This record gives sequence, structure tokens and C-alpha cells, in this order.
Amino acid sequence: MISLLAQLPSDKPLPVFPTSLYVEDAKHILILDYGVKPLSSDTRVAEPARIWRLSIPPAPINLEEISRDSSFVKPWGMTKDIDGSLIIVDRGEAHDDFDWRIPENPHEFGVIINYTKSSIQLQRAMTEINEIVQLEKPAHTNFTLKK
Repeated sequence: MISLLAQLPSDKPLPVFPTSLYVEDAKHILILDYGVKPLSSDTRVAEPARIWRLSIPPAPINLEEISRDSSFVKPWGMTKDIDGSLIIVDRGEAHDDFDWRIPENPHEFGVIINYTKSSIQLQRAMTEINEIVQLEKPAHTNFTLKK
């Protein structure tokens, strides 16, 4: 991917801190960009998190910003569900100490579903996430699912 990005014009904005890739089809890769600059020589240490679409050969190489959603907090993964909806895994942050907390220990993790198109989609997503986590999580972890 880096060699593909190097072929883009130098004036083109690039992903800052890619955290996930998703092969959309034979000609496109989606890049989830966290936006935080791990090392920065200037005073700007972050860009907004966003999703990019990279066109790959044989198509002309192109990088297009397809989402610049300010509601992303700490996006770390993405996939598509059976209906083709893009699902973003976002670690988020605490908004209300009594409502949600960031896992404090290495054996804790949480899932927040930020938005979906419908309540049916939300319920399906919650069911699928719960099933996956219950199957895949280590036995010593605590799991919280919040909508």
C-alpha cells in the first residue's frame, strides 16, 4: 500500500495513521485512518479520522476521501455486514461516568454501536457482535455492549 501511495501527487493529502484496510473489490481498498500523528515535527498532531478509498491497478491510482465523520473518536477496525453496510469499530471515549466507562484493565473491553439506519439493523448488529465476542473472547475477559 505504501508504494501505491508514493505514486500519488505530492500535493494530495494522505492517510496519517491507517488502522484498518478493507478490500472493497478487485479495484478498490478502503483505508480507515485514525488521524493521529504519532510523531509530528509541526504543531498539528492530529487530523480528523476518516475513511479513504484507494483505487489500485489496473485502474489509475487514486485516493479519494469518502467519509470525514467528526463523530469518529478512536476508529480501529472496519468490515462490511451481509447487507454491504460498512461497520466501523470505534473504541470511543467516556461521555458520562455513570453510563459508560473505558475499560480500565487489559482483560476488559467494550463495544459501542454509534449509529445504524434502522432499529432492525441495530438489533442485528448487536446480536452478531455479541455472538462473535462470546465465541472469540478469551475466557478471562469482561465484555460490555452498549447502544
